[in-house]
Amino acid sequence: MTDNLMVYYPYIKFIHLFSVMIWSMSAVGAYVYYFRTTLFAVKKDPQNMELQRRLIWAYEQFDKTVVLEHIAFPVVLITGLLMFLLAGWTTDSSWLLIKLVIVVGFFIPLEILDVWISHVLGPRISKNRESDVDGWGRGRALHWQFLKTVSPWVAISIPLVILLAVVKPVLW
Repeated sequence: MTDNLMVYYPYIKFIHLFSVMIWSMSAVGAYVYYFRTTLFAVKKDPQNMELQRRLIWAYEQFDKTVVLEHIAFPVVLITGLLMFLLAGWTTDSSWLLIKLVIVVGFFIPLEILDVWISHVLGPRISKNRESDVDGWGRGRALHWQFLKTVSPWVAISIPLVILLAVVKPVLW
């Protein structure tokens, strides 16, 4: 059966790689150029109401931007699993084992938490922003802390996983 499906392997790989690009880069521009810069500006001038308004807007736009990321990630997982099965790979390959450990041990829990923060917590606290200003601030502080904590790890692990997939080095 897998021999018959191998005809589709290049298409599955294209969908996988395209989804990896969307997943890995969809929030980068919004994070670096809008969200982070606005947050730093507000921290310098917390009494500036225009900056406060812009920060609320930046949070809401960032939560909308990551929708692409959260759609692409399951596609990455499904196409990755299909490629694994079709190609007959095993975890005997050191590059694949390391890649799977990073994906299963880091990316999947990260995405679950990110989806919860962006699509459950974010809308809940935004809906009550006027009536619960402190709750909104605490929720957004949690979101910022999450982004600040995971960003360096993401910046290292995504290129590492791509390197492992492209180069397929023999490590042991």
